[in-house]
Parts: sequence; structure tokens; C-alpha cells
Amino acid sequence: VEEVRWRAAWALGRLERTSAALRGATADPSPRVAERAVWALGQARDEDAIEPLLVALDREPAVATQATRSLGRITGLRHGAQVEAWRA
Repeated sequence: VEEVRWRAAWALGRLERTSAALRGATADPSPRVAERAVWALGQARDEDAIEPLLVALDREPAVATQATRSLGRITGLRHGAQVEAWRA
């Protein structure tokens, strides 16, 4: 159920915890769930999430925008919405 997946991602983000399942949730078919998973990975500063976050840059605008924020939080870099800069 979408609501349960969203709440699980939200809770992990609030706790600043991560997991392989959370990284996988960045590809969730629901943009709402994927956006929250991307946010949670940034909250946890999960360096293992960089690759899934780079893939999330190609998702819906809300997911992609949050992916840039999370990448910035994890890496300390500030590329904003410059997708190619993040990929480099």
C-alpha cells in the first residue's frame, strides 16, 4: 500500500536511518513514495545512496528536485538542478 511505504520512508528519514530497501524505494512506481525515500536518504546522509539518487534525477520534477537536495546534503556540493554537474 502506497501510504504504508510513504510512512516507512518518512519514519526512516526522521530517524536519520537508511537501508537497502530505502535505497530501492527511490525507484518506487509512486512518485510520492520515491520523493519521500529520496528525502530520507538525504536526511541519513547515506553515501551508498548516491547512485540511486543520480538515477532519481530522471524522475518526476518533485523527485528530481529532492534528489538534488539530498545529493547536496550527502556530498556537501551545491550543483542545484544542474543534472550533468551531478553526474560528473
